[in-house]
Amino acid sequence: MSTDKKKHIFEAAIQLCYEKGFNNTSFTEIAALSSEKKALVQYHYTTKANLGNAIYEQYSLDQFLVFERKAKAIDDFSFVEVFIAYTLFTIDYYKTDTNAFRFYREFFSNAFEFMPLDIEQFFIDKIKDSDFDTVHTNFISIQYALRGLIYHYVNGNIKLSQTDFYKYIIRTILSDIYGPYNDEDLLKTYLLIKDKIDLHFKENFVWA
Repeated sequence: MSTDKKKHIFEAAIQLCYEKGFNNTSFTEIAALSSEKKALVQYHYTTKANLGNAIYEQYSLDQFLVFERKAKAIDDFSFVEVFIAYTLFTIDYYKTDTNAFRFYREFFSNAFEFMPLDIEQFFIDKIKDSDFDTVHTNFISIQYALRGLIYHYVNGNIKLSQTDFYKYIIRTILSDIYGPYNDEDLLKTYLLIKDKIDLHFKENFVWA
C-alpha cells in the first residue's frame, strides 16, 4: 500500500481534527479531503480511536523535539529538566490554542485507549542505566495521570493556583528512575526556559 496515500490521509485527518475537532471529523470527510477512498482510510486506521492516537502521538513527538532543540540552544539542560518544562509548556499551549485543546478534550473523553508505544520507547531511550520493566511501569502510570490532570486543569475542573498545580505536576512526574530533583528548582528552570525560548504555535498542532 502506497506510503504517499497514507501520508495524504494522515495530513487530511490532522487538518480536519484541528479545524473541526475529533468528534466532528469522519472517515468520509477525511477520504474526501485526501482524495482517497473511505475504505483505504479504514484500512490504515480501522477506528477513530486508532486515528486519534496516531495524531496525538505524532504531534506530541514533533512538539517535544522542537521544544528540546530550542531549550538546548539556551543551556545544556538535563532530559528531566527539558521534559518537565515541556510538559508545563504544553499546559500553556492547550490554554492558548483552543482548537488543539478541543481535540485533546474530545479525544481524552472518547478515545484515549492506550499509550502510543513510539512515545514510550522514545522517552525510555532517554533514561539510561534503568531497569526496563520499572521504567515502563512508571512511565505508563505517569503518562495516564498527566493526561487526566492536564485535561481537568485546562478544562477548569482543578482549582489550584497555577504555581501549586505546576508543582503538583512536577511531583507527579518525578520518581526514583529520574533521581533526586527539587520541584522549586525545576519550576524555576521552566520559567527560565519559557522566558528565553523563541517558540510559536501554528495551525495543525505545529510548534515552530
